[in-house]
Amino acid sequence: MKARIILPSLFATVLSISSYAQNDASSTEPSKKHTFGAQWSLGSVDYDKAHFDDDGVVQIYGYYNYRINNRFAVEVGINRGADWDWDCDNDDNDDDDDDDDDWGCDSTWFWSDDEIEFTNYVVAAKGNVELSQRNSLFAKFGAQFYDYELSYKNVLKDDDNGVGVFAEAGWQYRWDFGLGLNAGIQFIDMGDLDTTTFTTGMSYQF
Repeated sequence: MKARIILPSLFATVLSISSYAQNDASSTEPSKKHTFGAQWSLGSVDYDKAHFDDDGVVQIYGYYNYRINNRFAVEVGINRGADWDWDCDNDDNDDDDDDDDDWGCDSTWFWSDDEIEFTNYVVAAKGNVELSQRNSLFAKFGAQFYDYELSYKNVLKDDDNGVGVFAEAGWQYRWDFGLGLNAGIQFIDMGDLDTTTFTTGMSYQF
């Protein structure tokens, strides 16, 4: 699923949740303010400078968030990701690739020879809407500082760092003693590199 479709949808979700939070009786100070969590995600990656087929990425994200009120929190986290099932596609006949500076794939490249690694330092706002006592929907939107490297046969082909968008939306379930489970979809923009992943994880609130 393309990032240009996912990002506006997640952004609209965050705005809706934030608006609901401000108009709701959510200013009540929560009894449990702190949450630590970790999640694993699997999905796809789009790289603007080359063309890939069956490209995949796996990520691990650890985070902490502080609840300002019952429906709004601030989150910081660290995400690490790497390639999974890379496969380059011979795209010599692609008329859309007019940039001579872009390096591309050829038919002799196999997924086991391509490697990508990246790190993201995240700062985001989180909105929450309760569906029941333990079920809720959430959305996150913020910024992340990224640093990635892409290599072929241990030869560095591209590396970049900068600031991009971080967005996530999903569902979570939390027990009274603080343990929670979550699942959702996440988008990370790293300039020429974008990831879209399905996430699952757990957290503890106290």
